[in-house]
Amino acid sequence: MSDKNRCDRRSHRHQEEGRARPGLGRHQGTEEASMRPVQFFNDEYLEQCRRATPEAILEFLESFRLMNEKSGKSKLISIKVPLSLLEGFRRRCELEEVRYQTQIKRLMEQWLRGV
Repeated sequence: MSDKNRCDRRSHRHQEEGRARPGLGRHQGTEEASMRPVQFFNDEYLEQCRRATPEAILEFLESFRLMNEKSGKSKLISIKVPLSLLEGFRRRCELEEVRYQTQIKRLMEQWLRGV
């Protein structure tokens, strides 16, 4: 066998020093690490996911896709809300310095995510 066809079986410098191989899932700084939250799931939720039907999985994926699409499309809707509820909601939004329609959309998104 010629020298060209043989693989170099020598260990690499990082292996000799007992370090992890660079570029394989290691974070290089705290900025990157803080951007990736860790999700913890309880056993009950994981079992529910295992029992999910293919239809339920497809529905979840489609809902997730629609919720996270970047198109920015909006649809004007009309909704009847008791006056006292709307006034109280608007006052609280004013106190927290957030636009009330923006807050309605946030609440809808949170509800879809199950937060």
